[in-house]
Amino acid sequence: MLRHAEPNALQFVYFGTAASCVNGAINLSGYATGDLGSFMAPYKCEVVEAQAAVKTAFVGASISSAKIKMDKRVNCGSDTNRGDGDVAEINFGVTGASLQGACVYDLAGQGVMLEPGQEVVVENMYNGAGITAGGIWPMLAVRVMPEVRANLSRMKETT
Repeated sequence: MLRHAEPNALQFVYFGTAASCVNGAINLSGYATGDLGSFMAPYKCEVVEAQAAVKTAFVGASISSAKIKMDKRVNCGSDTNRGDGDVAEINFGVTGASLQGACVYDLAGQGVMLEPGQEVVVENMYNGAGITAGGIWPMLAVRVMPEVRANLSRMKETT
């Protein structure tokens, strides 16, 4: 079967609280390292690119250390055999990448296959010390890979 030519964006689900999400952006200033949220694969798809939009400019002495990783989880909700930046590693310390309106992208995960029951987790790699502002929103563009549901081992029809 041929794949769909146009990329789709998977929906991001944020794990944090409203206090750390201001104006539709995850505020990384003072945010602890750890998982920020995830993208679930509702169908078989191939990663095209990972992105993060900077909605609030980064301010502070440690901007060069601000970074997120996107890891593939082969079983949603489980860290067993979880990747480590295998889908993306986005560094906001790159010149111009910390400015409001920047859309920072990584093509490292291009071609990574996802199936239903798998997810991509967005992980904050910096504890936020030395950053007084900086808000982002992650995005993941994928290409649908048509597949017969019976061939997807994790797809189960309810009765």
